[in-house]
Amino acid sequence: MLTAVVLVPLLLLSNTLAQEDTITEIQKTISVLEHRMNTAESSLVKALERVAVTESKLQQAETKLVQADVKRVQLESELKDMKNVGTKNFAAIAGLAQKQVTHHKSDYYNFYDEIATSTCTAIMTSGGWSYAVRRDCSRKDFQGRKNANTCTNICNAASPAGSRRKCIDALHVYKNTRILAPNADSYTDSGKLGLYVHRYFGCGGVFCGPNYCCCQSN
Repeated sequence: MLTAVVLVPLLLLSNTLAQEDTITEIQKTISVLEHRMNTAESSLVKALERVAVTESKLQQAETKLVQADVKRVQLESELKDMKNVGTKNFAAIAGLAQKQVTHHKSDYYNFYDEIATSTCTAIMTSGGWSYAVRRDCSRKDFQGRKNANTCTNICNAASPAGSRRKCIDALHVYKNTRILAPNADSYTDSGKLGLYVHRYFGCGGVFCGPNYCCCQSN
């Protein structure tokens, strides 16, 4: 009977101690779980902040895309207007060009007239007007007759009539000679012979002969 009286309190005490150990373990587990939940909550908050920043950047990007699209439409409209203006200007220039004298290759490449006119002007010894009049350089003239026409006669008869012209010299500007390469940006073809002119110091040459007559009127 005494043994039972002693054992019962011991068993109760043992059960109490076991329950306290269990409670302690439960409290530890709860503490670990609370720490994990706090960590997870902190991570979630940071993730939500990053999402908010990303959404803000996306909104800014969308705004810029909209602005860029508006600018593109404006530029396309301006380009279309420029094309329309350019087409109208081109048409106007083309129409104006049609009203002007039609240009041929000789206007840009046949510079024999310019050479002859410059030479005739340079050899003038008094003031007046200088003309380089073309002359057929052949044994026959354009009508098939013997070409004995001198620059003296050509200057006297040159059209238009109404002013007196005299021959001051005769030239032969040689054609089909070497055309030197352009040298605006370099020294191309330096030392090579190109265009050349013969001066007769007189107006009586016949046949071939002069191909330009230097005529002067005062």
